[in-house]
Amino acid sequence: MSRDEARQPATHGGASIAETIVVLHEPAGRLTERLRALATRLTLGAEGRTARTLAVVSPEAGDGRSFLAANLATLFALSGRGTLLIDADFRTPCQHRLFGTDPAPGLSEFLRQETDRDVIHPVANIPGLHLLPAGRDPAAGIGCLTGQHAAGLFARLFETCDQVVIDTPPALAYSDAQAVCAHADAALLLARRGRTRLADLRRIADDLRAMDTRALGAVINDL
Repeated sequence: MSRDEARQPATHGGASIAETIVVLHEPAGRLTERLRALATRLTLGAEGRTARTLAVVSPEAGDGRSFLAANLATLFALSGRGTLLIDADFRTPCQHRLFGTDPAPGLSEFLRQETDRDVIHPVANIPGLHLLPAGRDPAAGIGCLTGQHAAGLFARLFETCDQVVIDTPPALAYSDAQAVCAHADAALLLARRGRTRLADLRRIADDLRAMDTRALGAVINDL
């Protein structure tokens, strides 16, 4: 499952939403069915343990994190769960483009406590889906992820919805991926067939374990 880069926007109910959001534009497609099955498993949880705040994690750029996070968040919202999608990939933020929302204010401004309002953007014509973009100056927010107020700020965000999905930067390249995951209940690993090394996944899983963040398993991107 890839399509990490946004394709040309398409209209959905009057909103400009990228064709990358296949669960909207190809609702009966094979890929959508696979994503829907994954969302159902995540919602039900193993042994009744659900992940209310879920980070999507992978080793490298181009693995498909943004695609997976965006489509899962959309499916959660369409199922009736109030969902917040957070773009915490301060390196290459793209969720605002996928959903046709304003890029700022966003997470960067919120973590720097420059604003407490209007950082969560409703996504037009997808009831229950809200987006927190990376913000106007995303790089400035990186150092705030581990600040003394970060945990409390993230907790305030999580209170606003039933489900949170977090898009993260490449875990092997940037330490802020770990900082983001530390605020989540669990992480879903994404591996790319023919490229991702098992040793890299194990390294990420070990890092998650050290932060007391559950690894829910791995999804294989074979596109």
